[in-house]
Amino acid sequence: MIIENFDDFYDHYQGFSAYVAFCITEDYELSKDISQEVFLALFKVKEKLDYSRPGRLNNCASHSRYFSDELGALFF
Repeated sequence: MIIENFDDFYDHYQGFSAYVAFCITEDYELSKDISQEVFLALFKVKEKLDYSRPGRLNNCASHSRYFSDELGALFF
């Protein structure tokens, strides 16, 4: 996937963001709130984001394949 703008960035990483927050908090609703806050903060500086280097996060996102199907269905 080529990430060219904030919408693409959000679509690609929002689920992973919520998953990481859930791993830390073990609270589904709180993890959604945290993920929303993260992307709100990023949206405010979206003009400064470099979408040409998505590989930095792809390595982290690839680890999301190893969690349970049930948890994955909640976020992805």
